[in-house]
Amino acid sequence: MRHTHGAEIKAALEQKGELRTLRTAEKAAIWKDTVVLLGPDWPVPGTVSPDPAGCVVVVVENHCIPDKDATVRHWLSRANLVACPDDGAWHELERLHGVPLGHKVSLLPPAVEHFDVEGLRQDARESLGIAADIPVVLFESDGTGAGWEAARFVEDVLAGELPHALFLMIGASPSPTERDNIRRKTTAETELRKCLFAAADMAVIPYQSRPHRSTARTTEYLLAGLPVLATREALHSSIADSGAVVTSRLDDFATDAAWLLGAEDERRTLSKGGRDVAGELSAPTSRYTDLLDSISLKEKRRLVILNDHRVTPAQQGGQVRVEAVCRALSREDIGVTLISVSNEERGSRRLIDRNFEEMTLPRGTKLQQLDRRLERLAGANASDVATLLGAARHLPGGREIIGRELRRADAALFVHPYMSGFLDLIPDGMPVHFDSLNTEWKLKKAIFPRKLGRIFLSRVVRRAEGRMLRRADSTYYVSSQNRDEMALLARNRGKESYICPNGVTVRGRKWLKPGERGAQRREYGLPEGPMAVFLGSGHPPNGEAAGFIIDTLAPAFPGMTFVLIGTVVGWFHGHNLPGNVLPWGPASTPVKNALLSVADIGLNPMKTGSGTSLKMMDYMASGLPILTTEIGARGMNGPELEGAIVARLEDFPAQLTSLLDNRGRRHDLARLARKTAETCFDWEITLGDMVSDIRSRIKS
Repeated sequence: MRHTHGAEIKAALEQKGELRTLRTAEKAAIWKDTVVLLGPDWPVPGTVSPDPAGCVVVVVENHCIPDKDATVRHWLSRANLVACPDDGAWHELERLHGVPLGHKVSLLPPAVEHFDVEGLRQDARESLGIAADIPVVLFESDGTGAGWEAARFVEDVLAGELPHALFLMIGASPSPTERDNIRRKTTAETELRKCLFAAADMAVIPYQSRPHRSTARTTEYLLAGLPVLATREALHSSIADSGAVVTSRLDDFATDAAWLLGAEDERRTLSKGGRDVAGELSAPTSRYTDLLDSISLKEKRRLVILNDHRVTPAQQGGQVRVEAVCRALSREDIGVTLISVSNEERGSRRLIDRNFEEMTLPRGTKLQQLDRRLERLAGANASDVATLLGAARHLPGGREIIGRELRRADAALFVHPYMSGFLDLIPDGMPVHFDSLNTEWKLKKAIFPRKLGRIFLSRVVRRAEGRMLRRADSTYYVSSQNRDEMALLARNRGKESYICPNGVTVRGRKWLKPGERGAQRREYGLPEGPMAVFLGSGHPPNGEAAGFIIDTLAPAFPGMTFVLIGTVVGWFHGHNLPGNVLPWGPASTPVKNALLSVADIGLNPMKTGSGTSLKMMDYMASGLPILTTEIGARGMNGPELEGAIVARLEDFPAQLTSLLDNRGRRHDLARLARKTAETCFDWEITLGDMVSDIRSRIKS
């Protein structure tokens, strides 16, 4: 079975409009300033007219991974986007041609055959000679080594542990096991496949690695209404995370298969949900929307943002702010390409929304070695400083990728100073913006435990911040204190600067009155009694604050539950925590918001820090009375703290007792906190000057 994207992409381009020229029917379409190469046969370099000075998009067909060839290597290197049917095609292209593609890849789900088998079960079973009451399991091998391994598992384990079920196996098997409950079909043409699909109760995909055409095959099963049991390794994340497929470890596979075969209602639910998910994946509009939006993004006014760590999905501090900036600019119809550094083995590219994409570049071996050396020097994680010192030289493909994206952009925004090693790639005349977020050199000086590392690395960061201030046309600060501290590093006369505080998304945030929170906690299955929360990343100052809660507050208030949310819990892995401390750990935004909505008090016992504390805005948006230190409330003025109690650490127990004893005061503080979030700290308010400044410079 073979399908091509060519005709459908051409039709989609024509619908978008401005399809100027079509070259060699199946080879290249030219749309605006974009050349779209349609496989499997790509044109020889120099034969595409006009010459592709703009964006180049390469579309890889199912089953058509091109062999090692100079023409293919040329276009893969030249491409801005590479549309692959699945991860397997992407990895195979990298292996064959030696061109890193992760940062370019857009997954373009393949076309599939749609078997409408509704109502055909009885006829299919009669034609195959299968009794109506026998459970039937379908398995299809792709003929690779991984496929044979999966086939052996089905024969030796599943068929052995489920002797009452019949296994219909399509594809070759290296050493077939002779069992009475296995039927084999080495190949199956369309009509036979349709019959096998109709006769089956479920399909299994027990691969230990991603099978060839896994997305297409799983989509076929789902479109046919077949419940699917698979290992997570066998599925693309778009399907694994959809809830339409039951995932299982190999150790539990037989048990889960037996359960699913016996759970008719669950199979019916999965069948309906699977059809809906597969319909979205296989519909031409869905399959090509991301690709065409990616092309459009490259063609519009565009900002490139450079950040030293991955942002999406945003779960903590700086991630939340950067994502909020990207989404705010996207709403202004400005294209945003966020380039960040990640610890993953491969780079990646994700379209987050129509005007916002994130490209991640893997740190690579040399940068990871530098991470470890600086951590020994500083006595704490210093990967951001390692990025500052080494990314320009050691980030695999970094200069080439970042340089190419900057040449096609209208402005650049640097978050923190840690990507300043790429300032020399900025084209002449391009506006440069700097989002400070913190006085980083001062923060490093406060948190690195080892003296030599503390002195040396804080000086390195200080020089980088000064360099960014001198180069930036506009700088954004989170507070007036942040601005005043940074003013000592460089003269910024004639340059624009704005105070853009941290914020929070208030709209849609659930806010319960204090009297309603206990009842909602019971519904969530949380412990009875009052509850306080601390929200924090794995940043050392957060670890210090959480330690105060664990060592001082929790023993003093045994009837109160203290919930730690975020990667801060990593500081206490293996510790013997008090029974009233609940180390929740990292949480998605909906889960985090739900926990905050049922808490009674938000705690912020920080001893060190810089910039402003995003957890304060999160607490306010959820209508939480806040107990904070002066450091925790840094960057905020009096009116902005009406919903908070600012106290010294030694006074925290007394203040917490007072709050617990006075429900009316908690209600008043909660109301003031929520009002402050709505009027002062909604992202649309706090980022207003930044968005206006960037928009005006890009459009001029």
